[in-house]
Amino acid sequence: MIRCFGKGREERVTPLTKILSSVLKQWLDDPRPARSDILFPPVHGSRMSPDAVQYLLAKYVKQAAQQCPSLRAKRISPHVLRHSAAMELLDAASTAR
Repeated sequence: MIRCFGKGREERVTPLTKILSSVLKQWLDDPRPARSDILFPPVHGSRMSPDAVQYLLAKYVKQAAQQCPSLRAKRISPHVLRHSAAMELLDAASTAR
């Protein structure tokens, strides 16, 4: 499981798949800056701002749209990604029972 803090320091707990868990373990094995409590620190080492997250998402959506043109017509935001992931987790949990 991974714990994230959202608006108003609201905590969200998300279970991880085996594949994602493995990738994150490899990521965490790499040398890290002094503040090791931040999973994806920006260059200056502090927390990533919401604007920085939105900028990076837009950058990579634009890049992905070159291979998948249907992305151009979709509104993709951090909230949409979180909601989609949550729905997939719920679906996976209900089918695993």
